[in-house]
Amino acid sequence: VYVVDTAGDLLAIDAQGDLRWRMPLGVTPVGAPAIGPDGAIYVVDAGPGLSAIAADGTVLWRYTPAAEGRRATSGPIVGADSTIYFSRVDRVQAVNPDGSERWLSAPVEGLWEEPPRLSPTYALVFLGLGALSTEDGALVDLQLPISQEMLFTGPRLAVGANGRHYLMAGNTALEWELEQGKAQVSRSITWDVGGLNIFVPSDSGISADNFMWLFYGQSFSTARIAWIDGNSRLLTNIEAALRDTRLVGIDPAGDAYLCSRVGKARCLQFDRSTGAVGWDMTMPDGLGVAGGALARGRLYVSTGDGFLYALGDA
Repeated sequence: VYVVDTAGDLLAIDAQGDLRWRMPLGVTPVGAPAIGPDGAIYVVDAGPGLSAIAADGTVLWRYTPAAEGRRATSGPIVGADSTIYFSRVDRVQAVNPDGSERWLSAPVEGLWEEPPRLSPTYALVFLGLGALSTEDGALVDLQLPISQEMLFTGPRLAVGANGRHYLMAGNTALEWELEQGKAQVSRSITWDVGGLNIFVPSDSGISADNFMWLFYGQSFSTARIAWIDGNSRLLTNIEAALRDTRLVGIDPAGDAYLCSRVGKARCLQFDRSTGAVGWDMTMPDGLGVAGGALARGRLYVSTGDGFLYALGDA
């Protein structure tokens, strides 16, 4: 497990929770690290910059942009060809596997504090509603049918766990495919919220088995995840009396894992099969879950005051 801390160190921790090595990077990290196809670890920093570290803790290179510009606002993602991408407020920065600059995109609409997203074929990279060519960073006009109503619900381009393209907008998902350079919508999924007092979701996506999920974790409402099938029918709507939460991950069975961002470190499992909270655990130490990752049989969570936990079946 690779973790960065606010001091600018990259830590490698084994399956028993023991520290294998610590590499001082000398920079303030942004977001979570990413691992490339060759096992290299990539860390974005506030420089803005990007460091590549080998699996044994050796620094391979550090990239810094040729000219000053927007700050880094996300950790990295890595393509199949080992090209690295990260967000810079309203742009995407692409870096070659050898640490040289590939391109910096033109601005897209909005301010984005999240990583970009790669298309299933790795031909496009998405940030908000911006679609960019991975070859040169040029904007691609998808000509999606975005209504005025959608513009008020935080629309963004996404890729489902089923490997398909989507436009996510509030409680609606439009599935599309690129045909002759234009996006063609093939399906629309919508949750009819009826009289429920539902706000714009904190996050949303499509599961591997084609369900749309909507996560609500704001400070002014209780935590909630709704699951809607491909025919816009509500499967389950799970709620817990916990506010200000972050979604850490969703496993292949559809169970979701969310944790508190403030107060004592606390995590819950939302069990899709039963439509209820599966388990609810408060950690013995730690305040505010800063981040997490879901692996096979393990849920890793880190707290804002320096604790790292591995949760599992045991």
